[in-house]
Amino acid sequence: MVAQTLLKALQPDQIAIANAALDEIAEETRSLEKQLALRRERARYDAERARRQYDTVEPENRLVARTLEKAWEDKLRLVDEIEQEYRRWSDREPLVLQAQDHAALQELAENLPAIWHSETAQPEDRKRILRFIV
Repeated sequence: MVAQTLLKALQPDQIAIANAALDEIAEETRSLEKQLALRRERARYDAERARRQYDTVEPENRLVARTLEKAWEDKLRLVDEIEQEYRRWSDREPLVLQAQDHAALQELAENLPAIWHSETAQPEDRKRILRFIV
């Protein structure tokens, strides 16, 4: 029963569907990474701009200097928050498979039935294959 379910799930057409889904996930990941990179770049630009504004204020204008300093600190805090968000996202980023990985999965799907039903395959080997795949 388990063997039949495993072999059915790992048929070449099922692997092709899984590969297509993995490609979609990879595309979404690239898109999200690009969006996060743009947010990071924008936040850094805004912080640098706030620093330049603060640097140009005359020391006699204390009220303006305090306001600009607070704006600069707020922008720096935002940069830090976005950087932390990016690190958290990259730590849990989904695995993106390369072309050779897709080919290896396809080859596995094509060869697994022969390996599974081989006379030399022991029950321990089948259990190990099953554990690895699950």
